[in-house]
Amino acid sequence: MSRVKIIGIGACGNKAAIQCLEDGTVIDKDILLLNSTLKDIPEKYKEYAIEFGNIKGCGKERQLAAKMLYDSMGNKEIDIDKYVDPDTKTIIFVTSSEGGTGSGATLMLAKYCKQVLMIKNIHIFIITGFEDDVRGLKNTVDIFNELSEDYIVEAISNKKFLESGSMTRAEAEALANKEFSQKVSILLGNHIVPSDKNIDDRDLYKLTNTPGYMTVEYYGINKLKAPEDFDAMLEDMVECSKSLETEVGAMRIGVIMNITKKNRAFVDEEFKVLRKAYGNPYEFFTHIQDTGEDEFIHIIVSGMKLPIDYIKKTYDSYKKQMEHIDLNSDKFFSSRDKFDTSLGNKLNFSMDDVDDFSTPKESVEDIKKAKDSFFNSFSTANKKVKVDKTSKFTNTVTNEL
Repeated sequence: MSRVKIIGIGACGNKAAIQCLEDGTVIDKDILLLNSTLKDIPEKYKEYAIEFGNIKGCGKERQLAAKMLYDSMGNKEIDIDKYVDPDTKTIIFVTSSEGGTGSGATLMLAKYCKQVLMIKNIHIFIITGFEDDVRGLKNTVDIFNELSEDYIVEAISNKKFLESGSMTRAEAEALANKEFSQKVSILLGNHIVPSDKNIDDRDLYKLTNTPGYMTVEYYGINKLKAPEDFDAMLEDMVECSKSLETEVGAMRIGVIMNITKKNRAFVDEEFKVLRKAYGNPYEFFTHIQDTGEDEFIHIIVSGMKLPIDYIKKTYDSYKKQMEHIDLNSDKFFSSRDKFDTSLGNKLNFSMDDVDDFSTPKESVEDIKKAKDSFFNSFSTANKKVKVDKTSKFTNTVTNEL
């Protein structure tokens, strides 16, 4: 049985999850691919995939994707209960922020897993786009605006990869997928071996399952000649992050190093550079080992506020681009789409330990009651999905629902 599952939703999420399989980050039984069309999934990975809905693709319509997923769960086309085994304590969802299927369906499924299946830890990995598509910008604001403060949230920016060197968009997306796989591997502790200065399983569990925004970074260590070299390396790692910037104020920070005794002499074990970048945490964990192989430093920073400044900038960019689109008398979005600037400022979790991973599973009766409540609360029997009337694609397909 596995304690962690990865669910890729939408084309972007599927590719990122598949990268984990190709890298050996997780085994095949711990991966699930969900999409409204499987045309982008290589044949050898389709055995891990489920196509849902009666429409091939969602045309960036988030609500349409949520409705199709809900219906597919209700009629057992997708039986997520069979995928999540009794030992599963964490589910990592990976999706894009700009597409319709992933950004629309992910939070619906995350809510089901949290409320019905009683999964303790829900990770939402969001891969943000190139930020030059108006509808994509709106979808990005919406998915961040709908995030629950009970989730662990991480983000990877395609745009930052594109800006960091001369490459195509396809190459930037491929690097983002590799970044996701590497970060998941670090979260799972795949690079940790027993050492004299050790981070144990419970420490890692607390560190990686603290609600709020999280960033995971890694860097190769070269020969160090002075303490200043180590500090410069940390500064470069923080500066070159492909995550999204957030406010200083981490709840927990963990540092994992594979380093020789000679280089270790130049390590600032107070990690002042990290404390300046992320704040003085409630707990700081350190693991130092020497396997004789390539040297590296990994950091996990958790329990931060969501990246409000990024969301505000995205919202402002969306409004600016909207000024150049002629919608005639049709309103592109209704008043329900107003941006809430208070997003992410209320992370109400305990300063004490995260739920212990030995917590007993709730009873079958409890799950049945929660399931009934979930589907009753989201009943679509007398509701029609709200869609963007400017989308010719949506006007066509919704008439077929």
